[in-house]
Amino acid sequence: MPISKPANTACISALVFQLFVLVFAAQVWPLSSSAQNTYTSPIDITGMKLQVRAFAPNRDSGVPFEIPLPPGILANMTPLLATPLGSQFDQKWSPLRQQACENIKPIVAKRISDTKIPVLGSISAYDIQCTFQSTGKLFVQGKGTVLLLAYQLTGNKINMYVATHATCHPGHGLPGCPIDPHFTVTFMLQITTIISMDDLCQIVVSPPTVTTHSPQIDGSDNFTGAIVQAADDLISGSEHFTAAEQAIKAMQTTYPVSLADSFSQLTNSDGCQNKNPVLSSALKAFSNLEAVIEPLPVTTNPPTGILLRVTHRGIQTPVLDANGSLPSTPSFNRPAISTAVPTVAPGANLSIQGLHFPPSVDHSHLLPMGFAHPGYGGSKLLNIGKGACYGGATELQVTPANGQPNIERIPGDANGNCISSYDVKNLIPGTAYQFRARDCDPITCSPWTASQKASTDPAAGNKGAVSFTIDGGSTGGCGKFKGTSCKSATGTQIGSATVNAQGAFVANVTIPVGISPGSHTIRAFNGDAAAQLPIVVATANPVAQPSLMMIGLFAGETGCPNHPITSFQTGADFTLFGEGFSAGSIAIHLDAINAPVLATITAAGDGTFCQKVHSPQSNQAGAHKLVAVQNGAVRAQLAVTFVQPVVIH
Repeated sequence: MPISKPANTACISALVFQLFVLVFAAQVWPLSSSAQNTYTSPIDITGMKLQVRAFAPNRDSGVPFEIPLPPGILANMTPLLATPLGSQFDQKWSPLRQQACENIKPIVAKRISDTKIPVLGSISAYDIQCTFQSTGKLFVQGKGTVLLLAYQLTGNKINMYVATHATCHPGHGLPGCPIDPHFTVTFMLQITTIISMDDLCQIVVSPPTVTTHSPQIDGSDNFTGAIVQAADDLISGSEHFTAAEQAIKAMQTTYPVSLADSFSQLTNSDGCQNKNPVLSSALKAFSNLEAVIEPLPVTTNPPTGILLRVTHRGIQTPVLDANGSLPSTPSFNRPAISTAVPTVAPGANLSIQGLHFPPSVDHSHLLPMGFAHPGYGGSKLLNIGKGACYGGATELQVTPANGQPNIERIPGDANGNCISSYDVKNLIPGTAYQFRARDCDPITCSPWTASQKASTDPAAGNKGAVSFTIDGGSTGGCGKFKGTSCKSATGTQIGSATVNAQGAFVANVTIPVGISPGSHTIRAFNGDAAAQLPIVVATANPVAQPSLMMIGLFAGETGCPNHPITSFQTGADFTLFGEGFSAGSIAIHLDAINAPVLATITAAGDGTFCQKVHSPQSNQAGAHKLVAVQNGAVRAQLAVTFVQPVVIH
């Protein structure tokens, strides 16, 4: 570095001439770690590009291998990948150099003018010129998926003259007046950016940070110690040229030298914003991301500065149930039948509803499969729908005993949901089969499930036939409990029905014409499953005497079966049956004709009704009467009791 010589001018002869030089080595964030993918020293990647490469498990072996990136997955990132990262910083920085210089000039001028020097008094800077380098070098450090980029421009200069009362402008033409001091500050400019990448859709580029390093002051022959101090006021701290830093930071606010806009092309893409299901599925599948920095000497061609390695998370093995649907829930309900009315006349048709009977499914040529799909694996599960079947399928391998395996592909739905149940058809009756399954997307497949065995039933007729009898008993001992297994039954046959796949049916039976009035029992049989219920057969021509009946319903029953009760809880709906009324409106009062109305009911043409009525509130618990009023007259009454519900803590 040049050293200034003493001046021979009398007006500043008493001052000591010196050069104040500050030289510091540039530093780039030291890290210390021995973990994989941790790069503890700055690596020069000037001239190198960012690359993205994809890997996925082999469909059959599970061994990862490199595959082409799914089309469109990187959106509009082609310019970012096509140009070396250092060149991209050059392109962003170069047009801003002049603006940076214009920002610096007023800051430098003010710093100088604010300085007061004994003997010389006030000073001022003029003819301030800037020379910023147009290209720099790019360094990187990294730890995991966090990258620290440092764009460095060395040899930047700021030149200026300093006007004082004891010196003159160059070329003033007056003898005996020293020329204004001139000096140059040379420094390194560093723009740093931190890039954090959880996955391709979560890339965060921090606002760039400006720092300056290694400032060096080079003065002219009349560069006095006082002027040196004025120049030193431009520099604060051990490394920083604060005037330059402030100027570049101001410029950065409006025109940041950053890669944020390039990465935002991906993070704001339709795939990352879930606006394109195909791309969204691919991005979620390839959400395992790691950054690899290639140090010098370069071993790849073309050289790789930063490699973003995206890896397919892999698909987890589905769950297969070769004996039905998942989850398998046992039924605690016995077969049950119920009727819509508690009384019926001889020769009348009676509707009967059945529930909880064995489903009528022929498993001689068909076996139902159930599936559950965990979806994509990894440190955090990312399910796309219920699995990974967007553009893929669940593959079910079916192997008959002593036969060749066959794979049936069951595609996912439009939202990528894998199948939850599937019927394997066209099977051989009385044959054992083995089944296993795996989920596949367009790239790879999960491991196969363990094999499961299931056998078809022998060929048989309809298993869902139900027969009805009235009265009589059974050869299997139905006993007094509803639903007790019966092998066969005696009594009069009154109808038949067919159970559906849900174990239910609705059928019409005919009450025999010659049956005696009074209590009777209807029984329903379906193989070993049976149910029964009591009914009352009225006389053929009953007297039209209006009556009311409060009905109790067992689990699975509907309508108004023959289960009379006399009490019910307050604040709830109970079922009320009536017969013998005229067709039309009936008001149900509590206790008296002039008391509040609990419900308004309409009797059908046969004079009956079956309807829900809301009971009184808890403050009216106790003994009451239900009073049926039609056409202004009391037609029937029923003594009942309303009780408060029991709360179990």
